[in-house]
Amino acid sequence: MTPMVDPCMNIWFNNGGVDGKEMWVDVWNDNSVGIQIMSIHVYWPDLNGVLEKVNLNGADIWQGADDPPDAWIPGGDFIWPGSNLLRFIFKFDAQPPPAMYWVDIEFLGGCHVSGGGT
Repeated sequence: MTPMVDPCMNIWFNNGGVDGKEMWVDVWNDNSVGIQIMSIHVYWPDLNGVLEKVNLNGADIWQGADDPPDAWIPGGDFIWPGSNLLRFIFKFDAQPPPAMYWVDIEFLGGCHVSGGGT
């Protein structure tokens, strides 16, 4: 019998940053299959205003107007094997210190990947 590998051990933030109205993270999935996102919790500074959109690999996965300092984005989408670019688009072009941003992603099975600017 082949032992089960915990897929959560193979998911991590590879990189991230802030550029004007956008905060982004590169989520790396080193598994051979996609892992379903259950929820995304994002924190950002008031200077950026409302969160207007969340984009995953070029496709919008959420649109709205959520006030700072945080939002819970419902899941359903997948983090596929390899690099996955997750972008958060805000109303205002502000450049506070990257340390003021934080993202926590919960995956099916209950594991989390989280991190923020440095």
